Amino acid sequence: MVQFNRRTFLSLTAGLAFTPLTRSLAAVPNRPPLRKHDPFTFLFITDTHLQPELNANAGCHSAFLKARAVPADFAIQGGDHVYDALGVNAGRANMLMDLYKRTADDLTLPVHHTIGNHDCFGVYTKSGAQPTDPLYGKKYFEDQFGQLYYSFDAEISQKGCTSG
Repeated sequence: MVQFNRRTFLSLTAGLAFTPLTRSLAAVPNRPPLRKHDPFTFLFITDTHLQPELNANAGCHSAFLKARAVPADFAIQGGDHVYDALGVNAGRANMLMDLYKRTADDLTLPVHHTIGNHDCFGVYTKSGAQPTDPLYGKKYFEDQFGQLYYSFDAEISQKGCTSG
């Protein structure tokens, strides 16, 4: 029978505790170094939920005007541009998107859009839309902003100061 003193036992159990960690670290693949790039900043906005009721467009307009003061190279809109295209007819859905686009013009910087659940048209039966409708579901978003999934290279303008 093997006997351990307290110190030996603790050192063995500590070594066993770190064994899974060293195995997982060994499994991390070697990655190429990052490409050289200029630093950039971006603004993240989401859930604007624009609608004409409750003066939502005025509140969003005010927020976008304040956001313009943030020095950012571009913005990412995280979805839910409008409230709500899910259960309304095509006329209302298009009016909501037009309202969003007019308000978003206040940002005056490039915006990259992602879809939110409220940005899908006609999914609820009360909308009266059919799955065969050309704007049905995510197509409504794609027609306004393009592909659902994409990547982009940030085109960063060189910021500089001049003294005069």
